[in-house]
Amino acid sequence: MGRTSGSRVLDVAESKGVPLVTTVDVLPGRAVGETVAQSKGEPVVTRADDGAPTVKIPKGATAPSELAVLPLVRGTGPQVQAGQLVTVQYTGVTWKDGKVFDTTWGSKKLPLTFRLGVGDVIEGWDQGLLELPVGSQVMLVVPPDLGYQGTSSKLADQTLVFVVDILDAHTPGTGPQVGKKAKPADVSPPATSTSGK
Repeated sequence: MGRTSGSRVLDVAESKGVPLVTTVDVLPGRAVGETVAQSKGEPVVTRADDGAPTVKIPKGATAPSELAVLPLVRGTGPQVQAGQLVTVQYTGVTWKDGKVFDTTWGSKKLPLTFRLGVGDVIEGWDQGLLELPVGSQVMLVVPPDLGYQGTSSKLADQTLVFVVDILDAHTPGTGPQVGKKAKPADVSPPATSTSGK
């Protein structure tokens, strides 16, 4: 308790006479960096005190037919690369009605960790998060063909809007570059394991 983001903590304990050693890396809980002004006509993102985003889709706006990558907070960490383990907080809403269909924000939820560029997540994420700096928050507007089109998902024909906070990215086996790694969240939407993509 009381450790700052970026700390690495070594915990030594004993259970039934067996020593247990655990290393814990402390990740930031949200994007940290320079706020980027949003353009007129884009979905509007507001943040709660803890960083949790709310997304409002402009009335009458037409969903883009191609992937849109819209920076909201510009981080200063290393760029995310294909093959890395990436840890994020995110909220996903549908363009059609702005309703939240999934989020990692909440008292009993954990950030999501996945490997980028290997099909662990939808194609809109594999493309949209590539080379963004760790610490950034980005809005991804994902058309159906880069989301769940061709699957049995109820989101198969939907344009989706995700607000993603990139907390960490590191090459497997090297440990986090600017903090630490969280456990995967128990979520399905951008993960491909439940979508069939």
